[in-house]
Amino acid sequence: MKTNVPATTAWKWFIISYALLALGLLAYTYHNKSLVGPDEVGGFGATTHREAVFGSKRFVLDALAPDSPLRQYGAKPGDMLEFDIFFESFGTLQAGETVGVTLFAGDAPHHIMLGTVPVTRPMSDGYAIVNLVFCLSNCLLGLVIGLKRADNVPLRALSFYLVSAMFNGLRAVALPGTSLILAQYAWHLTIWPIWASLAIFAVTFLADDASAQRKAMARRIVPFLVIVAFVILFYGWIASHYLAHERILTTSLANLFSLLTLFALWDAWRHGSRDDKQRHLWLLVLFGARAVVGLPSFFTYEMTQDFKLISFWLHRGGSLMVCAGLAYAILRHRVLNFSFAINRALVYTIISTMLLMVFSVTEWAVDKLLHFQGREKNAIVDAIVALCIILCFHRIQHGVRHQVDQTFFHHWYEAAKRFQRFLDRAEHISDSTALQTKFMHAVDEFATSQCSIYLAQANQTYRLQHASMSKAPPTIDGNNDALVDLRHDHRTVDLSIHKHALPGALAIPMMVRGNVHGLLLLDHKADGQIYRPDEVALLETATHQLGLHLEGLRVEELERTALALEQKAASFEREANTLRLVLGSNSAQAAAS
Repeated sequence: MKTNVPATTAWKWFIISYALLALGLLAYTYHNKSLVGPDEVGGFGATTHREAVFGSKRFVLDALAPDSPLRQYGAKPGDMLEFDIFFESFGTLQAGETVGVTLFAGDAPHHIMLGTVPVTRPMSDGYAIVNLVFCLSNCLLGLVIGLKRADNVPLRALSFYLVSAMFNGLRAVALPGTSLILAQYAWHLTIWPIWASLAIFAVTFLADDASAQRKAMARRIVPFLVIVAFVILFYGWIASHYLAHERILTTSLANLFSLLTLFALWDAWRHGSRDDKQRHLWLLVLFGARAVVGLPSFFTYEMTQDFKLISFWLHRGGSLMVCAGLAYAILRHRVLNFSFAINRALVYTIISTMLLMVFSVTEWAVDKLLHFQGREKNAIVDAIVALCIILCFHRIQHGVRHQVDQTFFHHWYEAAKRFQRFLDRAEHISDSTALQTKFMHAVDEFATSQCSIYLAQANQTYRLQHASMSKAPPTIDGNNDALVDLRHDHRTVDLSIHKHALPGALAIPMMVRGNVHGLLLLDHKADGQIYRPDEVALLETATHQLGLHLEGLRVEELERTALALEQKAASFEREANTLRLVLGSNSAQAAAS
C-alpha cells in the first residue's frame, strides 16, 4: 500500500512533531520529580471516592488522617468535596500549596482554601527508570519506522502506535500538579488511537493476498475511525467527570481492540504465503505477548499495593522486551526471524541491565561513602560515569554479543566462522570454475539453502554458471525487474516482497566498479526460516568478494593471454626477420650471377 510523495513528506513532518510533543511532556513529567523530596508531595490527609452521579466532579470523604487540614473546617466522613480545579483532587506537587475547595457538609456548602500537608507517595525509582527506557525505546523505534517507511500506510500506523505509547507511560509516573493534568488528558485522548492504529496495522500489513475476512475488515476502516473519533472525544470529557463502570468499559474496549488485532494477525498467518506466514506468525507472538503482559494492569484497582507493583513491573518489563523484539522484527519487511530478535533482545537487555547496575551502584556509593552535598556534584559524578560508559560501550557490546552468540546461538557462530574461513582462503583459488563451485557449496552449507551464480554477458543478459537450485533459469534478461533494482540500489533484493519474476528468496548483486558484474540467486531455506540480517550482510560481503576475485582471475587470464600473444608475435617477428635475411641473401647471389 503505497502513497504519493507529498503525503509521505507530510507524514514525516507529522510524526517528528508528534514525537517531539511526546518527548516534551515526558521531559516535563520527569523534571517535576526533581522538584520534590524523596517521594514526598502535597496531600489532604484524606481518602475519598467519586460521587456515583453521571458527570459529577465531587468526591465523598471516606476517612480523615489526624493531621488532615480538613478537620479544622469541621469535615467528617460522608461529606463531599468539589475542587475548583478537578485534578487538584490528587494533591499538589509540593506541600504547603493552597487549593480551592467547596465543602458540602449537610445543607450548607461553603468555599474554603486548603493548604496541603506532606504525604508520601510510593514511587519506585527502578520502575520510573524502566518506564523511561520503555517510552524512549518506543519513540525511537516509532520514529525509525515512520521515517524509513513513510511510504507504507500499515507501517505508518505501526509507527504512530509506538510513538503514542509514550503518552501511555506518562500517567504511571506523573506527580500531582500540572504534569498529572497533562498526563491524564494525554492518556484519555491517546489510548484509543493507540489501539486503533495497531488494529489498522494488523488488518492492512502485507494484505496483497489477504483473505476475504481481512479484506472485509479493511473496507470498514473509515467507519471504524469515525467511531474511534467519537470515543476519543467522549474519553476526553470523562477525564474529569464521573462515569459509572468506566473501568469495565475501558477494559472491555481495550480487550476488544486487542482481540481484533490478534484475529487479523491470526487470519493473515493462516491464509498467507510461505514467506508472509512466518512474518505474521511472529507478529502474532509479539503482540500476543504484549496483550498478555498488559492485561493485569486493567485490574489494578481491585489489587493490593504489592500486586499493583507486580502488575506494573510485568507490564513495563514485558512491553520493553516486546519492543526489543519488534526493533529487529519489523524495521524491514524481511527482518522477522524471531530467533534473531531473541538474540539481539538478549544482548541489549544484558547491556541495559549492566548500565543500570553501574549507575545504581555509583549513586549508592556517592550517597553512602563520599557524602557529596548538592545536586551539582552528584551530576558531575554521573556525567563522569556516563562518559566512561560511552567510551567503553563498543567493547562492552562486542563482548556481550560474543558471549551470547557462543552460549545460546553456538551453531550460528560456528557456521559463520566456517564460511568466513572459506572466504579468507578463496583468494588463493586460481581457477574461476573451481572458485565458483566451492563458493556455491560454502553458501549452501552456511545458508542451509540452495543457490545459483550468474555472470553478465556481452548481450546484456546474465548466464547461469553454477547452480544447486532446481528451478534456476538458464539466463536472466538484463531488463528483468530484479536486475533493474540491483543496478539502481546496489543492494540485495527481496524477491518474495517485490514479487519479481524470478524463483528464490534473495538476489544479491556482484558489484565490480559500480556495475552489476553478476548476481547470486538464493533459494528459500529448507527449514522455512527467513534470512537473518547478519546472514544477509555476510552473504553480501561474500558475493562482492567473489565478484572481485572473478574479475581478478579474468584480468590475470587476459594478461596471460596477452603475454602469450606477445610471445607469439615476437616469435613470428624473429622468423620474419630470419626469412627476410634469407631472401635478401638469395637475391644478392642471383644478381651477382
